[in-house]
Amino acid sequence: MPSAMLKRLARIEPIAKAASGKLEPSIYGVVDRVDIVDGEKVPHFIRKWKGTIGNMIATDEEPTIYLIEKLEPMILKHKKYKCMFGGRAGTKSRFAQDIMSGEINSCGSKVYVLRERMKSLKESIYAGINKSIKDLSLKGFLPVPSHWEIRHKTGGVFTFGGMGNIIDMKGASNYKFFSDGRSRSN
Repeated sequence: MPSAMLKRLARIEPIAKAASGKLEPSIYGVVDRVDIVDGEKVPHFIRKWKGTIGNMIATDEEPTIYLIEKLEPMILKHKKYKCMFGGRAGTKSRFAQDIMSGEINSCGSKVYVLRERMKSLKESIYAGINKSIKDLSLKGFLPVPSHWEIRHKTGGVFTFGGMGNIIDMKGASNYKFFSDGRSRSN
């Protein structure tokens, strides 16, 4: 088989597995507090969910992604537009990075991370997303700074771009999620 065909099949296979349900969905744990047990931080889970955004089922499996109860509707409800408001603690941004990483890992979703103006990756949340991926111990991600992307073996991808240049938006119609890469405070 020609190598170009093999490359195409390698990209399509994880997407087909995701569509058929053969890839492992993310496990979310809703935490209401963190206890200290023998000097270790132990999250107290009040609920656990398995699935993808808007398509969750209750589970007893061990979570890989934690969230606070206040943000639980963000994974349970499927809405075209979602916005998180609140303080400056970083919880919203970290949560968004974690769930988008989980969506890419589980089902090959494509996420376009936008900033109003962005001249370089260091002006984006590229490093923050890489940290989330490492902290969650997710495998299959490959940062490609020269293409302003973080790719995954499922066919999913984080793509980074600025809104100031309309050319950055070309081809963005194939993305499932768009994020401004940060949260707003009121």
